[in-house]
Amino acid sequence: MKIMLDLNDKEIDKLTKAARTAGLKKVASSIESAAKTDDPVIDQKYRDAVPVRDGSLECDGEAIVSKGNEAGAYVQCWVWVSDKDAGIEEEDE
Repeated sequence: MKIMLDLNDKEIDKLTKAARTAGLKKVASSIESAAKTDDPVIDQKYRDAVPVRDGSLECDGEAIVSKGNEAGAYVQCWVWVSDKDAGIEEEDE
């Protein structure tokens, strides 16, 4: 399972310490490793590369960026889905 969180340095510290206190050394190491690879300049380059389509695919300026194991990253975006496409009819609401 992969969980993406947008945490500041203080929150990362608390989470790492809590994992170590709970005896979850591997989890604590993973948190530290992920935090060390966070580069705001690179993250913004990934955000800027999103093929935004106004009203159907949008990306916030502070969207979460999760670097993959290969050359690239996942960028959190907003995708518009109509009620019709979701199979939701008026009486379902």
